[in-house]
Amino acid sequence: MLKGDWKYPGGVMSDWGATPSWEFALAGLDQESGAQMDRVMWKAEPFTTDLPAALADG
Repeated sequence: MLKGDWKYPGGVMSDWGATPSWEFALAGLDQESGAQMDRVMWKAEPFTTDLPAALADG
């Protein structure tokens, strides 16, 4: 909605611990904040490990 409907031209950054999955990038998230918190909350760093792997897989 933010980028599509409202044509928001800027970047979108997550809050700490708000990205349990790399798929948030598909929904318009440009930058993750607080990968350390993801490790604590989700026991993973989706944007550090899973997102690059998904990009490599196509």
